[in-house]
Amino acid sequence: MRGFLRRKGQTWVDDPTNESDGYERVRTRKVLELLRDRGIAASSVLSRIALLRAGGDLEVARVLEE
Repeated sequence: MRGFLRRKGQTWVDDPTNESDGYERVRTRKVLELLRDRGIAASSVLSRIALLRAGGDLEVARVLEE
């Protein structure tokens, strides 16, 4: 986006909340950047989380059936 604005001769304002660790989106972005830097794709992590969650959902359903 910044490159596009530069090419068009436009200015912009940076939102300081985009760098504040007080926001979950910022913390998540930083973790994803760390993973990417180590060669771990976010899609791989998200797939594994989905599998774990599905397994947990099945376990909850099993307990509720008892």
